[in-house]
Amino acid sequence: MIAVPAPGFRSLWSRRLYDADPDTEAFRLSEDPTRQGGHRQPPRSAAKAELTVAVDEIRKGEIGPTTQEAIRIIQKRAGVRADGKPSPKTVEALNGELAHGFYTDNKTRTERLHSLLERLGQTIQKDERQRRICGASTEKAIKAAQKKVGLPETGRVTEAVYAELEKAALKARFETKTQVANLHRMLGRVARIAKLDATVSAAEGKSRKVGTSTKAVISAVQAKYGLPKTGTLDPVTYERMVPSPRVDRSQSRRCR
Repeated sequence: MIAVPAPGFRSLWSRRLYDADPDTEAFRLSEDPTRQGGHRQPPRSAAKAELTVAVDEIRKGEIGPTTQEAIRIIQKRAGVRADGKPSPKTVEALNGELAHGFYTDNKTRTERLHSLLERLGQTIQKDERQRRICGASTEKAIKAAQKKVGLPETGRVTEAVYAELEKAALKARFETKTQVANLHRMLGRVARIAKLDATVSAAEGKSRKVGTSTKAVISAVQAKYGLPKTGTLDPVTYERMVPSPRVDRSQSRRCR
């Protein structure tokens, strides 16, 4: 047996990646991307096999043969040398799996991810959309969206990937003149409520363009809320202007 190198590996065993199976007294790691964490439904095909991690290894806090095999498959997915050993690159790969699961193993967060991808012009199969699951079409959409914003096409969602997709989706939201006009009205409302000394010029309002005065109002909003004064409408600034449900990344799990 190999001694556990860091406490984070126990979180790997005890949290999302593994589903308890009372019949085999093992914890199973599903390779089926349509399988939601905590659901004990069988894989959809024999090709989507499952790995088992023996409960005995978990209880003893050791990385035994079954844990090593689980690590190998994650290493293969991440393009890391598949030796079953917990190297720094392996920990990084495990963190990637945990982060991806954070966004895709929860129906509410998966639904938000679907909406984000669709705003970027991607298509999600109706069945996956209705069931709020991350399946083949969602993974394909993630890869396409990653390519669109200049990210590696991994099909995996991390905090950094989600942030870039949010930025791209927000930019796409205000590409047309009608959408810019809506932005101007929103900025005007926020400026009045917050009593800001900034307004969108009549010329920019008429032309429906984001110019100097629009950026000045955005900067004023950012200053009001203690945000970096960039003059650019980013997701955090937009969220302050239009409060809405948001993914709480503070609960994202990590191996350390």
